[in-house]
Amino acid sequence: MIKLAVVAMTAFSVFAADSTRPGWIDGKAGPKWDRTRFVTAVGSGRNLEEASGSAKKALAEVFRAKVRSKHQSAASSSLHENTDGKIEGGTDSISGSNLEIETEIELKGAEIGESYKDGDTYYALSVLDKLKVRGVYSREAMKIKSAITSKLEQFGRSGSLAAGNGIVSLMARFDAINDEFSVVADGGALPPPMSSADFEALKAKMRDIGMKHVLFIDIVSAEDDFGPAVAACLTEKSLKVSTDPEEKQTAAYVAKGRLVAKDLPMNVEGWVKVQYLFSGSIMKKQKSIGRVSAKKTSSGRSKQMCYEKIKESLAVEVCEKLSKLVSL
Repeated sequence: MIKLAVVAMTAFSVFAADSTRPGWIDGKAGPKWDRTRFVTAVGSGRNLEEASGSAKKALAEVFRAKVRSKHQSAASSSLHENTDGKIEGGTDSISGSNLEIETEIELKGAEIGESYKDGDTYYALSVLDKLKVRGVYSREAMKIKSAITSKLEQFGRSGSLAAGNGIVSLMARFDAINDEFSVVADGGALPPPMSSADFEALKAKMRDIGMKHVLFIDIVSAEDDFGPAVAACLTEKSLKVSTDPEEKQTAAYVAKGRLVAKDLPMNVEGWVKVQYLFSGSIMKKQKSIGRVSAKKTSSGRSKQMCYEKIKESLAVEVCEKLSKLVSL
C-alpha cells in the first residue's frame, strides 16, 4: 500500500486574538473553502505546530471515514461531519509536521489553509483540494487496466490460475481506489478495467481449471479451526481443496504443515504474549516444490485471545504462499 502523507504546503496566516473569530473553527468554512471543492478539518493545540498536527490528523481521519461510509452506516463512524460541516467525534492533538496513514493512493495537495490564535489556543484548518487529486486516481486506474490487460493475455495463453488470481487481486485494488475516488469526485466513479460479465466469466474459467486439480492439505495445529481457515482461503482462489485421506494419493498437490505456539515473556501482569509459527511444504507428484513459513506475535489476556487476533491474517499469509507454489 502507498501511504498518504498529509503535509503543510502553505504558510500560516495567524490572526490576532482580538480579530473576529473565523467561522471555519466552528465548521462554517464559507465560500473560500467550499465543501464541493474541498475536504476540510480543524485542529487545535498549544502552539502552531501542535495545531497543524491535530488538523492534519483530523483531515486524514475524515477522509478515511468518508471512504468507510460506503461500507457502513454513518452512525458507526467514529468521526464525521455534521450538517454544518463541523467535525464531530474529536481527535487528539499531536506534535510534529508529518502524519502517515495507509491509503490506496498517495494524495497530494493537502495543506494548512488558515490558522488562528485565540488566547492560549491555536487553531488550524487543514484542506484538501479534491480537483487536484482526481487525476492521481485516474492515472492509477489506467495503470491497473494496463496490468489487467497483460494478465488477461497471459491467462489466455497459459490458463494459469496464478495469472487469474493476479487479475482478481488487481480488481480488488481497483475497487479500493474507486471508493477513495468517489470521495474526491462527489460520488463519481472511475471506468472499470473489466466489465462485470467478463470478470464473472474469468472466475468461472478459474473454477473449472481448479476443479481439475486437487490440493490435499494436512495441517497439524492445537487450534482446530486453523487448517479449515487456510482451506477456505485456498478455495476462494479457485483451488479444489481436500482433507480426505482417500484423495491424498490421487491429488495433484499435497501440502503439509504444522502450527506451533511459543510463549514469550510479558511484563504486563495478567497478560500473555504468544508467537505462532507455521512451517510446511508442498509436493507435486511426490517431489517437493517448495517450503512455506510464516509467523505472527500477539498479546492478550489469554492464549485464546492471542490466537483469535492473528488467526485470519496468519491463515491468509499461509494461503497466499501455498497458492503461489501451485502453478495451475
